[in-house]
Amino acid sequence: MTAVKPNRSEAFVAANKPCTSRRFILCKNELLLHVGNELLRSGSRIILLITLGEQGMILFDGDQPPYHVPPRAREVYDLSGAGDTAIAH
Repeated sequence: MTAVKPNRSEAFVAANKPCTSRRFILCKNELLLHVGNELLRSGSRIILLITLGEQGMILFDGDQPPYHVPPRAREVYDLSGAGDTAIAH
């Protein structure tokens, strides 16, 4: 496995941390950054992309600083396969 793409709730569950609120300011959400870094440490060399719904995505890649991918509004007809599409970009 080289890349993992959980959504925010799945990332918190995987790190065994409570996910108390869906509303957050990404730059000030230290808990989300902690969760991402903790998940990176728990596995072998992987890339972690956490999807954040309307807030975009955040990419964790080894020793690089986390990178926030801002959202781009699109008209969506079918959400099936959205995770695969997100990680392919």
